[in-house]
Amino acid sequence: MVPPCSFCSRQAYADAVLPNLGSIQVYVCKSHFISEKCSFREGGAELIMAEAPTFNTEADELLQDFESFLREEGADGDVIVQ
Repeated sequence: MVPPCSFCSRQAYADAVLPNLGSIQVYVCKSHFISEKCSFREGGAELIMAEAPTFNTEADELLQDFESFLREEGADGDVIVQ
């Protein structure tokens, strides 16, 4: 998960250095990266959101069937599957 910008609530663009405040390391969105004259920190880079994991649809269908069965049988509460 990509963290929010240290200045606003937008998704961070980079793990960067803020030179105007003594080279503090911050997460910044693209507009704050430019406006605050940031640079990439040593070892830092543009942050990239990974693709969401795909789920096994057959397993999802089995879980839904199981949850339906429990509801029909009158089970109370949430079903926890590990």
